[in-house]
Amino acid sequence: MRLLLILALCVAPTLSPPEARDRVVLRAQPTSRVIAEASTSTRTELSVAESEQNQLLIMERNGRYYWASREDRELTHVLAGGYHFYIDVRGGGYVKVVDQRKLSPGFKSSGPDIQYLEHITSGLTTLTYWGNSDRFEP
Repeated sequence: MRLLLILALCVAPTLSPPEARDRVVLRAQPTSRVIAEASTSTRTELSVAESEQNQLLIMERNGRYYWASREDRELTHVLAGGYHFYIDVRGGGYVKVVDQRKLSPGFKSSGPDIQYLEHITSGLTTLTYWGNSDRFEP
């Protein structure tokens, strides 16, 4: 019995604590997309189904940000006034979010309070999505 207690005490510190709960920073669906290459570009207004398939999801986990909708890539968060940049640390793109509630009146544009641009690179091809959200919790 004593041996079991000693073993339990030795093993217990190596057990990892439960993961902290993920927090949704931004969940949004794009309304349009541009695919660009060196010689061509195509702009598309997305259908409801395409919008759902290309949903943007940024999560915070243990103080770090992740592009959950893009292979759970780690992101660096940079704040510049009312603009939030979430930059892929591996160079695969970025998400720019504007919270117009934080902007001076002269800098606000028409449209929803929370707007975003998601820019993804794949080789020398880029995909850019535009959309908005009702909720943003940086």
